[in-house]
Amino acid sequence: MCCDTDRTLILANLYRWRKQGVWGPAYEEWQEIARCDDDGALFAAMLGHDEDANRLRQSMPFVDLLSQDEVKRLHEEAAA
Repeated sequence: MCCDTDRTLILANLYRWRKQGVWGPAYEEWQEIARCDDDGALFAAMLGHDEDANRLRQSMPFVDLLSQDEVKRLHEEAAA
């Protein structure tokens, strides 16, 4: 199950980008997905193989969801 904190961070990133004038249709869709309590919709957008999921992932609002240490560890694992 997705953590409410993750959804809050997604929405905070989207809010900040809208305020900065950086906005597009995909962000509107991400906002709807993050506001919804349906984890399945969020996971489908994040992990799906269909055209919509691929399109949405080109504009993912997940900045700062992982700590720098987690990102570094994942990069190291991927490079191994």
